[in-house]
Amino acid sequence: MKKEPRWIIINNDNHYQLGGECVGKQYKSDMDSQKHIIIDSLLDLGIYKKETKQLYELTLTELEKEYLKIIQQI
Repeated sequence: MKKEPRWIIINNDNHYQLGGECVGKQYKSDMDSQKHIIIDSLLDLGIYKKETKQLYELTLTELEKEYLKIIQQI
């Protein structure tokens, strides 16, 4: 059974909002936490790789672009 996608919202204060919870600025400087949030969201959507790379091999910017591309297709 496919999970409901997690939605990530980046508001004007650069807060990440995920599934109704606000991930505050303490994570803003922690790129690993941001990557983890996006990777988990992509995994929930059934995305495990981008071309030949595993998700954990992508940069934060690449992950954000991939997430936005996938969400726009839904």
